[in-house]
Amino acid sequence: MKRVITVLGLTVILVIFAWQVVLGGTYGEPGSEDDPLLTKSYIDEVLIPELEENFEEMIGEYIDREELDKEEAEEPDIDGEEGEEVEEGKSFDVFEIVELEEDERLIAGESAEIISRTGEGVIMDSDSGGISDLTKGVDLREGDDVPLNHHLLVPRADGRGVEADTYMILMVRGEYEKERD
Repeated sequence: MKRVITVLGLTVILVIFAWQVVLGGTYGEPGSEDDPLLTKSYIDEVLIPELEENFEEMIGEYIDREELDKEEAEEPDIDGEEGEEVEEGKSFDVFEIVELEEDERLIAGESAEIISRTGEGVIMDSDSGGISDLTKGVDLREGDDVPLNHHLLVPRADGRGVEADTYMILMVRGEYEKERD
């Protein structure tokens, strides 16, 4: 029994050895295209330089884009008076102080923002709706009092705005027109 196991073990080893010799050519020489492993020299000489080059190009493009964005942000192209539209349809980025006399109206443009600082007035809406009170989360309609220190948003340029009952000071960002009754 011991002898059979020994002969069987040697036979298996011999078959495995023969198999390796016969199929050894299919694995290829080390470093050839058929070699399934990456060599350190391939990584050092080919792969890493390619990755570094691609990485440097990507970083360069990113830095160029960031510098361009920064330059555009630092130098806004503003043509026009306060309350008017600027080039390329952009509005002013800062709030402007606007004073309304009694019975004077402020007609807001699309996406205009209004904050009432002093005085009393009422909302003017349109058939499309009212003015959004972003502070309270409600829609203000025709005749509603203008709340002090609330952030109001006018969604469309369709005649919506504020009519002053008394002298008012407003902070306005975006396009607007003043009208007198």
